[in-house]
Amino acid sequence: AEMHWDPDVVCDGLPAAQRAQLAMEKRSLSPGMARHSVMGEFPMQFSCMRWDPDVVCDGFKAGERAQQWSLEDSKMSAETARLRVMSEFPLHFGILRWDPDVMCDGHRA
Repeated sequence: AEMHWDPDVVCDGLPAAQRAQLAMEKRSLSPGMARHSVMGEFPMQFSCMRWDPDVVCDGFKAGERAQQWSLEDSKMSAETARLRVMSEFPLHFGILRWDPDVMCDGHRA
């Protein structure tokens, strides 16, 4: 998924701009490299895809799937488990995701 920088996105409690500033100060990164580093560390916050734990993926809620994968693989973080679910069911999390309740010419899709 394509990523777009947004300085106001909150990444683990801090705005992305503040995280980038810290990366420039502590790791001597250029502004562009610092932004790239933050986006790489928090890809879901900058993606066109958005996590929704209630989306049903092949009969199970996405949140349940991610939790199960985290439990089965103790080295898998919750973030990694969410990314795995989103990568396996990309159409469920993108901008153009299907919504059967959308009205089209007066009829439900």
